[in-house]
Amino acid sequence: MSRVAQQALLGAAENPAAEVLFLGNKATDGTARSTHTLTAVPFGTEASDRKIFLIVHVQASVESQAVLSSATIGGVTASVVASSVITSVSPVYTLKTYLLVASVPTGTSGTVVLTFPNNVWVYLGVYRVVNLLSVTPVDSVISTADHVTTKSIQVDVVKKGILLASGQFYSKKSVNLTAGVTQDYSTSWYADRYGQGGSLAVAADQANRTVTFTRSTTSDGLVMIGAVLAVSFR
Repeated sequence: MSRVAQQALLGAAENPAAEVLFLGNKATDGTARSTHTLTAVPFGTEASDRKIFLIVHVQASVESQAVLSSATIGGVTASVVASSVITSVSPVYTLKTYLLVASVPTGTSGTVVLTFPNNVWVYLGVYRVVNLLSVTPVDSVISTADHVTTKSIQVDVVKKGILLASGQFYSKKSVNLTAGVTQDYSTSWYADRYGQGGSLAVAADQANRTVTFTRSTTSDGLVMIGAVLAVSFR
């Protein structure tokens, strides 16, 4: 084997592609609380470099109530990577989505504790990621969708990295992630509030990859209001 080939193989071994796996959703019992303790949250197979990412959908009466005071994942303090928020005047509500991360190498499941300054409702999407070089984003985009039927954002991604995207909408019909990532879930988790999560293992560098959220129908003449985010890593 040539020296160049050996170096290429060594480089591949040193920096394997990041792997992202959607593990499922977790909801509270439907009661608004300031502290939410969710047990038996799936973490997947143990790994020394395992990161657990949480998409946290929050419903609150006003924006100040939706500010996350603290979070732990399996007893480990979680960091906020990104968040996106929108507040409606009629009806009055705040929708906020967080992307959290913590290094949790052990345990196939555990407890997530989320604390807010006031009573809110929450819903989680859970992801297991390994082979990630850094939890500092390559790119991070947040935006809002105000009375539209389709919302697109653009985010840069890099080879061997991952992309996570999420949205939360007030809509009388379902809203889906229709481009840019594989949709892992779209759930109406609180009266006409739809939360989405999607992921992608990136095969090649790409600037301005388009991630699109689409309302399932336009025939009723209605629209959606929401907040979205897309974050890439390597």
